[in-house]
Amino acid sequence: PSDSILKGAYNQTYIICKRDTMEEENSKEDSGDNDYQERRVMFRCGNWCYTGNITLDASILTLGDLPKAIPALQKQQNRLHYYCNASSVPRESPFYDCLSYINAGTEFFARELGCDDILAEVARRAKEDTWIEDDAKNTYFELQANQV
Repeated sequence: PSDSILKGAYNQTYIICKRDTMEEENSKEDSGDNDYQERRVMFRCGNWCYTGNITLDASILTLGDLPKAIPALQKQQNRLHYYCNASSVPRESPFYDCLSYINAGTEFFARELGCDDILAEVARRAKEDTWIEDDAKNTYFELQANQV
């Protein structure tokens, strides 16, 4: 939206696709090594989107896996190729709905977190919970996108 409070803000987003059941069954038959699997991903870095396949642990990814998954994604970024400008993801793309949902969610969070009451509460809590201001901490937030 043109009235976005995040317009011009830097953004990094990873979208990791789930494997569909048929693909997973074929993979099990083709390979004896089921500890790792290929996943289709999209990486948004600023205004550019890249896509491709990367290899991740075969387990289901959860928020607790992010400290391991993000470095694995970063090590394999060279396997991704340029896809499109972030504002021009094709509607038929498997990433379009998810990216739209993430953009709407981050816009909502930015508006909510930027209101005076929330900022005052975060400032108050930062004095009690020092991890809020600790840049060395690995703090992650999860936005789960269900099929829309």
